[in-house]
Formats: sequence, structure tokens, C-alpha cells
Amino acid sequence: MRGKRSLHLLVLLALLIVTGCGEPRVRVVPGDEVQTLLIQQAQGHFAEGRYDASARTLRRLLDSYPRSSREAEARWWLARSYEQAGLFKQALAEYRILATLPPHPQARPASYGTDAKTRIAALEQRLGLLAQVPKGLVGLHVSPRTMPDARPAAPVPRAAC
Repeated sequence: MRGKRSLHLLVLLALLIVTGCGEPRVRVVPGDEVQTLLIQQAQGHFAEGRYDASARTLRRLLDSYPRSSREAEARWWLARSYEQAGLFKQALAEYRILATLPPHPQARPASYGTDAKTRIAALEQRLGLLAQVPKGLVGLHVSPRTMPDARPAAPVPRAAC
């Protein structure tokens, strides 16, 4: 009886190994699919008005896949998320990167660069001087000799009415 049970277990184990059921199956998701899923997830957050979640998802994509063929699309949605969240300087920075981004050889043709330039102009107009990017260090040197005296000025006499 014991030998028969061992034989049955051995046959069952052999069948499982031969049919492939004995080892776990793990589906490996290629990087392109992961990027597509992340962009779709970010667009879902965006549509729900969850701009911070959208931005976090897209930052994760850009950090994980720095040479992605979907970089332009990811940066477009990241800039849009920042803009909708009221983070105009961050949006402007992303639009500027997008406007100068060379086309990726495997990317689908899209007008993200042209659209980004339009958004840059609109945001710069909205932000005014705050949108200006400083070029290098800006400083002011005031010599102690040119500083006004710290003593209070003499009171100015009031005219009689």
C-alpha cells in the first residue's frame, strides 16, 4: 500500500514537471508595456483631477526609463499636471525641456515640441518677470562710502495752514 502511494506521488510529480505545472509561471512585462501602463495610469489620475498623483507616476517613469521613446509624451503630461496643480514654474521647466528635446528614433511623431512652445509663451505671459530664467549670478555691490548715513534726518518743518 505504501509503495503504491509513493508510486502515485512519483507519477503525479513527473506529470507536473513534464506539463510545466511544477514550476511557477512569471509573466515578464517588457519595458515598453510598463511605460505604456504608467502613462495610462498618469492620464487616469489627471482625468480625475489628481494632478499630484499623475506627476508622481510620470516622474517615476522618467527616472526609471531615462532614454525612453515615450519621454516626450511623459514630459508633456508631467508639465500639464504641474500646470493644473498650479505649479507654474515646474510646468514651465518641463515645457522648456520638451521644446528642446530631440526626437527619439523610436518615438511616434507628435507635436509635443510645438505645443510646448505655445504653452511656454502662455505661461511666461501669465508669470511675467517670475518666468525669466536668471543667466548666471546676479549681484549688487555697494561701497560703504556710497551708503547713506544711518543718522536720522532732521525733521522737515511743516507749513502753517
